[in-house]
Amino acid sequence: MMCAPGWLLRSLLLLLLLCSGTRSFLHRRSRSVPPSSQKHLTEDWFQQKLDHFSDDQTLWSQRYLKNDEFFTPGGPVFLMVEGEVAANPDLLKPNITWVNFARRLGGLCLLLEHRFYGFSRPTENLNTTNLRYLSSRQALEDVANFRRGIVEKLGLFNNKWILVGGSYGGSLAAWLRTKYPDLFVAALASSAPLKAKADFYEFLEVVQTSLAAYNSDCPKAVKNASATLEEILSYPDLHIKVAIDFNLCKLPQVDSEAEKAFFLESLALPFMEAVQFNNRFILSQGNLAKRLSVSDVCNIMTNESLGWPYERYAAVSNMVLKRDGSPCLSTSYKSYVRSLSMTSWRNIQLGSARQWTYQSCNEFGLFQTTTSNNQPFSGIPLSGLLEQCSDIFGPEFNSASLAAAVEATNEAYGGLNVTGSKIIFTNGSLDPWHILGITETIKEDLPAIFIEGESHCADIYLETPQDSLQVIQAREKMFKILETWLIEATAQRN
Repeated sequence: MMCAPGWLLRSLLLLLLLCSGTRSFLHRRSRSVPPSSQKHLTEDWFQQKLDHFSDDQTLWSQRYLKNDEFFTPGGPVFLMVEGEVAANPDLLKPNITWVNFARRLGGLCLLLEHRFYGFSRPTENLNTTNLRYLSSRQALEDVANFRRGIVEKLGLFNNKWILVGGSYGGSLAAWLRTKYPDLFVAALASSAPLKAKADFYEFLEVVQTSLAAYNSDCPKAVKNASATLEEILSYPDLHIKVAIDFNLCKLPQVDSEAEKAFFLESLALPFMEAVQFNNRFILSQGNLAKRLSVSDVCNIMTNESLGWPYERYAAVSNMVLKRDGSPCLSTSYKSYVRSLSMTSWRNIQLGSARQWTYQSCNEFGLFQTTTSNNQPFSGIPLSGLLEQCSDIFGPEFNSASLAAAVEATNEAYGGLNVTGSKIIFTNGSLDPWHILGITETIKEDLPAIFIEGESHCADIYLETPQDSLQVIQAREKMFKILETWLIEATAQRN
């Protein structure tokens, strides 16, 4: 999942570059972020096995980034485990929380890019046969192998290693600390979904709760608008009206269940993003970019002067289009499938949609549906979303295979039955992903920090003057815990 821009490709990757998606909804500002001294920020490559679970000795080059600006001899090594996006140098700048932790402790910062994302390309293309090497299991072994190998290359023989990750990267960090406590003394897992689930209907339940916390009339208006839109779609003669109202690139294509679900999900995405990120700033090419907020969408949805709820729903969509500088909104499922069926790295560039969709269909599920009655949207059933798995990757990817994959994932990692020690779990109350994470302390060395009123990965990434007291206090608590664990680890060694 999913901080990173991070888990929302389509609905999932609203994220994940600090937890971002394929459709960004980013509002760019000109305010620049003071850069870390460039001489301290370097890029390098590490040789990995293609398949850690076979005798095949095929190797490939994995990209990693390093910032040694604050490193003092004997200091800890902070290893950020990236998730479903390209490793971003902006994540190594000093106003990022984990980098600030490293500064305070004289630590080295390393950022390891996930296989098959960004420039870490183990195979010549992304065809389905090659994607069998894309999995969280392989990624865990990549990190462990990197930890063992880079020690000698960088002379880090006596240093203590701390894992850091947000969203899906946070899940990996938690699983790594549990599996390899001899390699890592601690882990920080921010907004980490630990339980795989085919039908993640609770996501939209949290969206409703978060919208209602701002204004109880907001989710009611959204529900009215979404139901009205679904009804209008049943009349082909009115499709031209929908295209005009929502400034669509083409007339709605809703002949199949998958097409209809994709269309309705496309118009629900601004609300999902607003709740997941709620006004958070992210770094984008050295500048600050601002996410949608709950107030942005609810102030429109409750403004009766803008017309009936359906018209306000269209106003939200058009606000996003205007802000992004997009001429129209693409809601074509066929175009989406065609795009995600491309297997050339040249076509993919630095995109993540095909890869993350594969992991969703083959490991995690996490499809955000309208199965529950306690949410405000209409017409997005699990069956409609699952069609993309078979349409993109082949008929063997279906509901039965996903059910088996989800069961295998939870059996391998334990779901919410966390074992191990010295893992900090942080979550924001607004963030829908907290449902699949740890929100209550399990034991003293498995603490949970639940941050009221905060969103996805708010605690671990960019620090700004606008940060709430709650998130500032959470960061300091995280730091104190890590500092204590480092002292304990050093004392045990001596």
